[in-house]
Amino acid sequence: MNQKALLLLFSAVLLAIPSLQAASANVSHFAEIKKSAMVIRITDELKVVLPPGQGGGAGYEWQIISNDSRVLRVISTTRPAPAGERIGTTEDDKPITVPPGSWATTFLALRPGRSVIRFVYINPTIGKEVTPADTREIVVNVNG
Repeated sequence: MNQKALLLLFSAVLLAIPSLQAASANVSHFAEIKKSAMVIRITDELKVVLPPGQGGGAGYEWQIISNDSRVLRVISTTRPAPAGERIGTTEDDKPITVPPGSWATTFLALRPGRSVIRFVYINPTIGKEVTPADTREIVVNVNG
């Protein structure tokens, strides 16, 4: 294959990459209940919004304690979420917004598979052997 043909092939590949990236979606999930499940696609960004933790107090925060990083990569750490931000709509098209005191984190779907994301609401300054004040679990299936 000559240089001109290689250059043409390389250009075609580079032009195809943006169209693959455009197929990704930003998906939001409000983890209102203790256990939930969802399905997303490879390259989707999954924003998980966690409600204000129950039973905690000053110094408490949501932390990730389980996730299959081969399937979902954390791209933003768990941190307080801006109250009032729109994160979706209900079945009857009413907006869902972030409640005050919520936390959020974002993941990127890397490959097909299943990841169980577990969150705990703890005060990290108390020590390692602490019972969480609240928990959430989300089973995420990533399709190709």
